[in-house]
Amino acid sequence: MTLNVSIEHLVLHDINIDPSQADVLKNAVESEIARQLSIHRQSLSFSEGADTYIRSAQGNSISINDSPNVEILGKQIGKAVFKGIQQ
Repeated sequence: MTLNVSIEHLVLHDINIDPSQADVLKNAVESEIARQLSIHRQSLSFSEGADTYIRSAQGNSISINDSPNVEILGKQIGKAVFKGIQQ
């Protein structure tokens, strides 16, 4: 099974990161979603071999500290988005 995760538009409220870290955050989010999809693929209703596009997913809220590690933040966001995909 090949998983390709691409986020076209990610809206984050009340998160202040350095603009130079945006790609690091995006990659961490995509990687975590792909990891979660890989772990939970049996419980999802995606057809094997078919392209599946999810137009929109509402993620759960997460708590962060004032100076988040961008990669850890990306993992937290990825998990929250994945929970939105599962619903």
